[in-house]
Amino acid sequence: HIDNDEAAVYHVEVAALQVYNEQIDDLLHPNYQTGGGHNLAVQCGGEVPGLTWTQCEEPDTMLSLLSRARANVILAETCMNKMSSRSHAIFQVRIARRPVAGVVDSSDPPTISRLSVVDLAGSERVKRSGVEGLQLKEALAINKSLLALGNVVNALATKKPHVPMRESKLTRVLDGSIGGNCKTALLICVSLVARNAQETLSSLELGGRAMGVEVDAHVNAIAAISDSSFEERLARLEMDVQEMRESGLDHAREPQAVVAAPAELRARLDNLEQLVADLVDSGEQMIRRFSDWKAPVQIQLEAKCEQGNADKPLNSLEDLSNLLTHQAQEIESLRASQQAFTEELGTIRSERSWNNGLV
Repeated sequence: HIDNDEAAVYHVEVAALQVYNEQIDDLLHPNYQTGGGHNLAVQCGGEVPGLTWTQCEEPDTMLSLLSRARANVILAETCMNKMSSRSHAIFQVRIARRPVAGVVDSSDPPTISRLSVVDLAGSERVKRSGVEGLQLKEALAINKSLLALGNVVNALATKKPHVPMRESKLTRVLDGSIGGNCKTALLICVSLVARNAQETLSSLELGGRAMGVEVDAHVNAIAAISDSSFEERLARLEMDVQEMRESGLDHAREPQAVVAAPAELRARLDNLEQLVADLVDSGEQMIRRFSDWKAPVQIQLEAKCEQGNADKPLNSLEDLSNLLTHQAQEIESLRASQQAFTEELGTIRSERSWNNGLV
C-alpha cells in the first residue's frame, strides 16, 4: 500500500517493550543486556518516554527488529509450559503519512497512527505450574496485571463512569488501544485438553466481555493556522499595544499600590484575628460560669418538685429567674472590665509611642 501511494511520503518506526513484574523494559535498547532501558515510566495515552524508536525503510528491517526484541523477552520452563512467557511483550509500529508537495494540497496536516501488537502472558495456577521463588513472583505479577486488564474490559463493556486504567503498568501502556478512538482485535488461545477446561473457560469469558467494548476509530484533526491568519492576529495585537501606549497609562505607580495593599490587608487581618481570639476567650468564660451555676439550680428544682407542693415549682422558676438576672449582671460587669482594660491598653501604647519619639 505504501509503495502504491505516490501522493504521500511515509515514515515508519518500531519499538518494543515488555511489562515484567510491573516494570517496563525497552527490548530494543542498545545496552539492554547490561541493564540499559529498564524500569521506564509511562505517561497518559500509553506514551513511554525514553523508549527506543528505530526507523524502518524495508520490511526485512522490521522483521529483524522483531526477532531481536523477541530474543530479549524473558522465558522460563514450568510444569505447564516449557517456554512460558514471564512478561507481557508489546511490539509497536508508528506510521506517519505526509502529503507530497505539488501532488496534492500540501497544507494538509500529516496523519500519524500507532499499532500495538501485544503478546499477553497466560494466567497460571501456581499449584499446577509448580513455580516457586522468582517464578512465583512473576506468576503473581502476571495474574495481577491480567486481572486489571479484565477489570478495564468489564468497565468499558458495561460503560461504567470510571475505567481503572491506572491499576497496572499493562493497562497504562494499553491506554488508547482499548475502547474509544481505536481499532482493537483480540485473539484468544485455548486448549483442547480436558484438564485445562477452567483456563479455557476463563479466556473465553474475557473474549465475550471484550466483544461488548465499543470502538469508534476516526482521525483526530487539528486545525492548522495559516500564515495569513497568523499575521492578522499579530497585527491586531500590535494595534492594541499601541493604543495602550497612546492612552498615557502610567504603570509605574501601580507596583507601589500593589505593594501597599498587602500591608493594609495584613494589618486588618491581624485586628480581626485578635477580635476573634477575644470573643473565643469570652465565650469560654461564659460556658464555664454557666456550668458552675447550672448544677445547683437543677438540684434545687428536683428537690422542690419532690416535695409535692404546687407552689414550689413556681418558686423554683422565680429562683431560676433571679439566678439568670444575677448572671446577666455579672456579664455586664465583665464587659465593663473589658472596656476599661482596652482603654488602659490604648493609653499604655500611646505613652510608649511618645517615649519612643523622644528617644
